[in-house]
Amino acid sequence: MSHRIEQSSPCRVVLTATLPAERVGAEREKVVAEWMRGVRVDGFRKGKSPRHLVERRYAKEIEDDLAERLVHIVWDEVRAEDTLRPAGPLEVRDSGVKPDGSFELAAELDVFPKVELPSLDGFKAPEVEIEPKPDEVETYLGGLRERQAQWEPADDEAVDAVNNEVDHRTAEILALQQPVASDLRFLISIIRVAHEIERSGDLVVNCAKGILRQQGFHLGSQMQGVLARLCRAALELFARGIDSLADMDPEAGQRLDHEDDVVDTLVGEFYTLLATEAEGMQVDTAIELSRVGRYMERIADHAVNIGEHIGFAVTGIFPRHGNIDEH
Repeated sequence: MSHRIEQSSPCRVVLTATLPAERVGAEREKVVAEWMRGVRVDGFRKGKSPRHLVERRYAKEIEDDLAERLVHIVWDEVRAEDTLRPAGPLEVRDSGVKPDGSFELAAELDVFPKVELPSLDGFKAPEVEIEPKPDEVETYLGGLRERQAQWEPADDEAVDAVNNEVDHRTAEILALQQPVASDLRFLISIIRVAHEIERSGDLVVNCAKGILRQQGFHLGSQMQGVLARLCRAALELFARGIDSLADMDPEAGQRLDHEDDVVDTLVGEFYTLLATEAEGMQVDTAIELSRVGRYMERIADHAVNIGEHIGFAVTGIFPRHGNIDEH
């Protein structure tokens, strides 16, 4: 494969690439074989339809599948060969199989800019002596809590409505269009991803309702710090799960599963600290806090599930089950 990357601005590049006809032909054979295994033509059993009938009846779908597969191949090889730092999804401007059998792709992509920092050799930060008094620290922390606190109604009806719409539209497409191959994988994965997002919304509502029941938690600085780090890690992991959906990142599941170890470690640290401080709390407060820890852990798990579903949609491989064609 040959490709060229041109910098159109500090944060954007233009990609042009060509796959030779031999590789295009080999990938087309794979796509046709998948369709022959998955469709049923009148008068023939499923998987036994003559090739010429399948290619004639599903010509457009086959070419669409082939184009999608070739774009993924080009993009995977470009990322492997070049030190690109993508800041967004690949935006395909033009693609197609040429008369000579080769495949050409033209696309654009947002990238992180290259920044060269000056050398800091010899730099010495000025020394500043600050010794705040305990009451000053407590006053500052109290003010910070007041400024950051926001009381809002706990409601995820909008998330539920979108989830129901996804279910309805997906069921309609499955019933009327009978998709196969990558289209079918995509629809199945979207149903699952929507469920993961909807369940995460329910967990956030549960957290908010628990806080409202306690009229806020009055915690020591150590407990506040651990809980803040846990919530931040879980929500950042969930945001990366959503990013994997936008990017259709095939490797997100494995990466997010590894990053989830950080959340699991913080959950263990939180529960250990909660056990030591529970005697000084009311029973219902300790129970609500334990639930918050569990909710944050589950939100992070949902983020991992989203990444795995996206990987399945793109590659046909689900980490827990392996290649679906092998079973």
